[in-house]
Amino acid sequence: MDFRDVAAPAVDVETKKDIEAGIVGRIADDVISPVLISFVWWVLASAVKNGHKKLYFLARDAYSMHRIAKRFCERFGLGMDCRYLHGSRLAWRSAAYSLVGDEKYDNIFSGGYLLTPRVILERAMADAEQRAAIYGDINKNNHSSRYALSNENYALSPAEMKAFAEKLKTSGVFGEYLDELSNRQFRGASMYLRQEGVFDGSDIAVVDSGWTGSIQRTLRQIAERSVRDPKITGYYFGLYAQSADTRDGAYETWYFGPKSRVSEMTNFNNNVFECMCACPSHMTSGYEFSGREGRYVPIFRDSGKNNFEMAELICDRIDKYSADFLSGSGMKFEDYSEKYLDMSKKILRRFMINPTKDEAEAFGRLTFCDDASDSYDGGLVCAVDKKYLKNYIAPRRFMQKISKRKIPKEAAPDLFWLHGSLAASGIKRQNRYRFNYKLWETLRLIAKKRK
Repeated sequence: MDFRDVAAPAVDVETKKDIEAGIVGRIADDVISPVLISFVWWVLASAVKNGHKKLYFLARDAYSMHRIAKRFCERFGLGMDCRYLHGSRLAWRSAAYSLVGDEKYDNIFSGGYLLTPRVILERAMADAEQRAAIYGDINKNNHSSRYALSNENYALSPAEMKAFAEKLKTSGVFGEYLDELSNRQFRGASMYLRQEGVFDGSDIAVVDSGWTGSIQRTLRQIAERSVRDPKITGYYFGLYAQSADTRDGAYETWYFGPKSRVSEMTNFNNNVFECMCACPSHMTSGYEFSGREGRYVPIFRDSGKNNFEMAELICDRIDKYSADFLSGSGMKFEDYSEKYLDMSKKILRRFMINPTKDEAEAFGRLTFCDDASDSYDGGLVCAVDKKYLKNYIAPRRFMQKISKRKIPKEAAPDLFWLHGSLAASGIKRQNRYRFNYKLWETLRLIAKKRK
């Protein structure tokens, strides 16, 4: 079966909204569906080869992947138990804080597109009252009133970020709050994971988009309190890095891995991919027991904004496309080959690096947050001009990187999808900015690989 044999369903077009929906629908048909189907096919083939009988597809990126996998299992009688597991970096990391010592600070104070005092504390799930108490404590210890709810949304420079982190590490109020939070979160997470069968045996297999593999490490840290020597295997779309701790298990990658060529990574945008995997639900922030349902259920964090309407459109198109693709009478499960990976790379490179103006404008209306806190979001595509784009010239970025001064307002936050913003802007001489972006990303990734 070839993806070209799948006919795209007709779309009625009347209004501007209909036009945008039609464009997003075509993206779902021509880009998202073939790529996700290919990845899931590889996951299932790999799981069969490795002897896994149960796969946990992790929220939220693996929502459509799970639906595709269920269709594959039904079509080919694989006997694979594919389950959708509600979770997030926020829910699981906070549950593990009391288990990992100072390692928790690596997660709370990690980098990101937008670093403010509020974002940092929301990674620890602190509400306004709790943040005020923490600010009061660190101000008292340092005889100042610099930190407060009234000015907690300013971007921190690298030097300011380091200083803020050190103040929090020595705050008794912050430390006590983390202990209380982690104890509460750990109980809920453990009970939910046990309920879903994750602790039924030592062999655990998960499926996710990837990027650093940190979620697998956190799952291991939680699981080893209930399972002796848990053996976790993660099947990931791609990984820029992974844990060097052998206790965290095995990492299987499809599109690229830590040892892949840098060019495979510079021609890929994980922000765009996560939007391609849009899910019509909020992020899981924890778990609670529901007396009405008689079981533990996820607690969803309502950030105030969502992509539900577009996510439902994309998911619906993926469902229809995958059903049509798998209806081919001549298909065999064993027919998976590297040609599907090669095809997916061509599809994604074209869309992510060289989208049309219409594609960038329509798909770019999705909002995105790169942060584990899910405490802010921004448009995947933003209006840009030449003044803003000067910040993407490689020498200027290098100087900003090594500067200890406060980040210029126009330089932060970064763009989630530069190529999409360029396509939508209509700015001339776009190749200049594309070249500088690729140069910077190449140098950045090479430096990261050598660490």
